[in-house]
Order: sequence, then structure tokens, then C-alpha cells
Amino acid sequence: MATATVEHPTPEAAVVAGPSIKDNGLGMGEFLQAPAKELSDVAPVVVDDKKVESTTKEPAPVSAAEPAKVEEKEAKELSKLTKQLKDTRDAFTQERQVNKTLLSKMQTLEQNLGMLNKKMDGTYDEAKDAPKEPTTAEAEAAAETRATIRTSHFAAVEYLMARDKLTPEEADTKVKELVWNEDAPFRAFDQDKAIQARVMGAHVPIIEALKVVSEAEARKKYGNDPASMHASIEKELRITIEKEMREKVLKELKGKGVALEEVRGLGDVRSVSPERSPQTNAPMTLESLFPNFKP
Repeated sequence: MATATVEHPTPEAAVVAGPSIKDNGLGMGEFLQAPAKELSDVAPVVVDDKKVESTTKEPAPVSAAEPAKVEEKEAKELSKLTKQLKDTRDAFTQERQVNKTLLSKMQTLEQNLGMLNKKMDGTYDEAKDAPKEPTTAEAEAAAETRATIRTSHFAAVEYLMARDKLTPEEADTKVKELVWNEDAPFRAFDQDKAIQARVMGAHVPIIEALKVVSEAEARKKYGNDPASMHASIEKELRITIEKEMREKVLKELKGKGVALEEVRGLGDVRSVSPERSPQTNAPMTLESLFPNFKP
């Protein structure tokens, strides 16, 4: 039997030659014309199935207690951040109080120095420059005012507790945030003499201050003049009434057994062509009018 001989290609024949490429001026022509790497030079990659199986691991089952642990950790972090925020706010408030006290002392010191300089210069006038001491009536009025304000603060706390269903601590904090704090909304009226006279002349000054803040928020929301207030309130009421009426109609239709999917607006109604409309008669012709007529 004749044995077929198979000619093995030479290494040069196994080389894949690339097309002739001219140099582009950047010195890349020789690199791009270089022959591709021989296939015999590429080492085969051997994959061990046992190693692959041993390195492949199934994900560990998630325990049912993991979500509870995550929620507990998040709750602790939230509590920690809340405490840090409160401590920062308290420290900031205390610092502002200290600065306010220091400013008052500096102003008193400046007044005393000015009075001392006038005494040394000989320009001091007892009637004009001497610090005025409050009279007995003024001192009593000031003490009564402080007592009224203090009592009205607790009255405002009870007022918010009843109106907003708050705890005593929450109501006290809210009164301070609205009236007493440095960034409270009522502090914007510190220089408004009319507002200050209105509040100080009320039977319960702090509740009156809360009313001032509420009125300011209403003006900011609805406008300052009666016309803009009326328009804004009318628009808000219209939206509310339309929503309530829509819910009421849908509830009644649902109670009567009407599927809500069948209730559609005019936008979902398709137009009907005249030839497909059952109410439209056939077009009128002479043949239809005179079927037995023969010319």
C-alpha cells in the first residue's frame, strides 16, 4: 500500500504576511509591515477542571438576622448623628450667648471710659452724662413685664401641645425655634416698633408672637395684598375640591359596579368614519330614488 506523504510547511510558510503598507511619515510603516507571530510560538493554555471546580465557591447563604443587624446599625448611626447635631447646635447657641454677653460688657466699658474722659476734660455734665437709674415705677413695670412674658411662654407651650399634639419638650423646643432663638422667624421683627408694641401689649405676648410668625408665613405663601391672597386661596381650594369630587365620583361608580377602566375622558374616544357609523344612511342616488325608471 502506498503511504501518503504529508509535507510539513516550513516556519516561513506558517508566517502570515501582512499587506504592504506605506510609511505614514510617523515611522510606523516598518512596524505595520512586520509579519505576524507564528502560531507555533504561542504556548497552549491548559485548563485543569479540578482546579477550576476547587476555586469556584458558592455564595454563602444570607442569614435572616442580617437585615435586622443592618437596621440596628443604621438606627445607632442615626441616633449618633442626631446627638452630634444637637450638641453642635447647643454649643453654637451657647457661643452666641457668650458673644452677646461680651458685647454688652464691652459697650458698658466704653460708656464708662467715655464718662471718665469727660470728667478728666472737665466736660462732664451730671444731668446728661450720668447713667440714669430706673425709678421705682419703671422697675416694677419691668419686673411685671418679665413675669408676663415668662408666664406667656408656658401658655404658648400648652397652646402648641393642644393644637399640634406635641409633648411638653417638643412644644417648648418649637416655641424657642419660632420666637426665642437667634435665627427664629420672630427675630426678624426685633426692629419693627409696631410689631413689638402689638406683642408687648397683648395679654399673652408669646402666643401673639406665634400669631405674628403665622401671619408672616401666610403672606409669604399667598401674597401681601387682599387680591393676591384671594386668588391664591381660590386656586388652592379649587384644586382641593376637584380632587375630593373626583374621588367621590369614582367611589360612587365603583359602588355601582362600573369598572374604573371603562371610565375614560374624551381623549380616549376614537372617531368613527361616516361609512362605518350605524346611524349614517347609504348615499342617495337616482337609482335608489327611482328603481323602476327606464329611459
